[in-house]
Amino acid sequence: MISIIVPVYNVERYIDRFLQSVQDQTYYDYELILVNDGSTDRSAEICRQYAKENSSITVIDKANGGQGSARNLGMKKAKGEWVMFADSDDYLHSRMLELMLANSKDTDIVMCDFEDVNEGEQRDTSEVIGDYEVKHKTGKEVCIELCSRKGIHHLVCWGKLIKKDLLYGVEFPEDKYREDEFFEHRLLSKVKRFTEITAKLYYYVHRENSTMSNVNIRMHTNCLEALDERLVYLKDIDECIESIKHRYRFEAILGYKNLYLHYKANSKADIKDFLELFNARVKIFDPTPNKYDRLYYFLIKLNIYPINKWIAMNDFEPIQLLLGKMKRSI
Repeated sequence: MISIIVPVYNVERYIDRFLQSVQDQTYYDYELILVNDGSTDRSAEICRQYAKENSSITVIDKANGGQGSARNLGMKKAKGEWVMFADSDDYLHSRMLELMLANSKDTDIVMCDFEDVNEGEQRDTSEVIGDYEVKHKTGKEVCIELCSRKGIHHLVCWGKLIKKDLLYGVEFPEDKYREDEFFEHRLLSKVKRFTEITAKLYYYVHRENSTMSNVNIRMHTNCLEALDERLVYLKDIDECIESIKHRYRFEAILGYKNLYLHYKANSKADIKDFLELFNARVKIFDPTPNKYDRLYYFLIKLNIYPINKWIAMNDFEPIQLLLGKMKRSI
């Protein structure tokens, strides 16, 4: 049996489509665990109506605590041999469970491809699936992919069929944004065999008011914390260490720039946490800075708002730009 775990929070506009896509599955041996995370709209009511008509659906109500806490609760209740996570504003191809399970022999995780869908679009969930490839990988190979630019599929928990035994001792953080960033290295570091199928079986919906926003600096802080943790989990894989450091630099500077684009939208405490982490980890994400970067990092530590904003708004190149203008004026 497959246990499908879905956090539900204020998605009354989308939940019908998701629930219908599960009921349209060509594989029937599943349980759908809907964790109502303190919704204030009609989401829970819609879920309960479906549960009345379908004995495979269970609705669990809890106080609002975020997607991580909802998924952790769902994992504790799951009875299936396999676990799949999904988001309630996305939806599934009608053959997703069937094809994922058909390729699950002698593997720990099966991952499918996904289709990007804009909020107003609707795809035919019964469209014909053409030929697709099946690729088998070792745990080390998939960890290297997680840390590389090719690892976008690995940075999310949905779109995967996961052997339940693999999840023992693995949880989502419950007090963080970007909880998938923590979960994925905790999970993939335990994998021995990984299977990937190239069929696009998951429809990922891009919403205008998504929680993935650059405005909240805590999202960037939590991402850097996840990368710190990833260095520990994957410390024995040299290729991962270099890739993590490269991404750490990218995320640190992106967070810094976004902080000064949306400075007033953040609390003093959140700003302080990010800047302290940024300054404390400079030697990790940039162990050999050039002379300009060394100067920028020194100025950032002074924490003088006009200077910090000047560096951020000029993409970490204000001094080079200023010197260039001076040379051209001579």
